[in-house]
Amino acid sequence: MTLEVERESQAIEVAKNLTIQQDKFGLLSYWLKEDFKSLILEVERDNTSYKDFLEEMLFYMRDHYKNNWDSHFEFDIVTETKFKKNYSVPKLVKKSLPTAKVKGIGLPINKENDRYIHFKNFIIHTIHAEENLLTEEECFITYVIVLKSYRTIFDEYDGHLVSGLASLTYDLYRRYHTSLAIQEEEDVESEEEIK
Repeated sequence: MTLEVERESQAIEVAKNLTIQQDKFGLLSYWLKEDFKSLILEVERDNTSYKDFLEEMLFYMRDHYKNNWDSHFEFDIVTETKFKKNYSVPKLVKKSLPTAKVKGIGLPINKENDRYIHFKNFIIHTIHAEENLLTEEECFITYVIVLKSYRTIFDEYDGHLVSGLASLTYDLYRRYHTSLAIQEEEDVESEEEIK
């Protein structure tokens, strides 16, 4: 009887986890829809840098995790240089940066034991982005996205979601600035026609 109850509770836990993983990919699919992209481009009119766009998207992700799964995390977006020099994370997380860069998706680094309540779980992901798209000067920056939580245990699906989100945000950022450049050219042509 005890064995049956234990199996049933394990099956319920597996089904719950599969549903959450499916929801994570569903969330990314939602962000890939044109309606959401248009909404983000409308909201982001005041943001000029890729980091601003990315921060806004991570706020959406954080709110979704909190509201739908009661999962709480904080995040930071720092340059690779700052991460290596003076960003405060455990040594294991800092040493994992080369692996995260090679892997290409968010790398989960969880504490060994959930009973260590003063330790955090992490995900790190890097993205190489071109800032200053509207200027002649090229400016490429590698950002490190750091998700951290005392309670939420991150997995591979969270890593895929973070990397998909970072790529999508970069595409939206480039689209936004391309449309701005086209609009500026049209404005200049209109002014010249008036003269």
